Amino acid sequence: MSTETVVVKDINGEDIDVLVKTMELFNAVKLKDPMLIIKEGYRKSTILIRENERKIYRGVDLIHVSNPEFVVGSLMYINDKYMVESRLIENNKYAHYNSDHHCNASQNMKNIVKIALSKLKPLQISEVTRKSQESCRIHTDISDIRHEIARSIRDEISSVSRTEIFEELLHMRNMGYTPKGEAMGKLMTFANKNEARFREDYEFNPEVRFVYINPNNTLTVTNQEGKSLGDYPNVNSLPEDILSKLTVLMLSPDNTFIRGIGKKDKENMFWITL
Repeated sequence: MSTETVVVKDINGEDIDVLVKTMELFNAVKLKDPMLIIKEGYRKSTILIRENERKIYRGVDLIHVSNPEFVVGSLMYINDKYMVESRLIENNKYAHYNSDHHCNASQNMKNIVKIALSKLKPLQISEVTRKSQESCRIHTDISDIRHEIARSIRDEISSVSRTEIFEELLHMRNMGYTPKGEAMGKLMTFANKNEARFREDYEFNPEVRFVYINPNNTLTVTNQEGKSLGDYPNVNSLPEDILSKLTVLMLSPDNTFIRGIGKKDKENMFWITL
């Protein structure tokens, strides 16, 4: 972590080191909850310098060791006040789209320590599911299969004129569905040859399960809405239909969709298609 100082004037005109104040706040919080640690390497080594309308502050982003992939909030010192930011804070002095809506500030450090301890909490499994769903985008992969078939049909049909299609429809009705022209014949052959795959892909909409491997190597399985479907002490205790596919995904690269199997988001986050 950088040791560079950021010195500003307080309300009395005295020099004050913003980083020192921020770290005082962090150490007070960590003393009460040692599970909170600084996210190293995040946003330029986690020490932020922002200047906007004479606001200069330095903050640290924090993670909780129970799910270290996600930032749970940040601590900072700004405008002579200690501040905590968290997704769990709703400060109705500010509109929901304002960044300060998720912040509380006070000149009394003890007040902010108390708020930080109640609001800097690890993500619930439903939140982890949602964040992985947003980054992994497995439902896009699933819908792409249906869209690809639609594009194939569209491209094939586009080679046939509307007039010929109309004439062929009349002829098919009158003659028992025997193609009259070469273009429609090719279209009919294309459809007959790929009928099974078309039907399968048009109806492709599998259920999905999210598998999260916790830091202690236990596993949690949820549905796509993040509702927990069970906790498991180890990989081998998973249901067979999930275990067999998870084994394949563990060996695959991140962010790779495998039809009939699922998708690996990260080393400890997987989506299984059933």
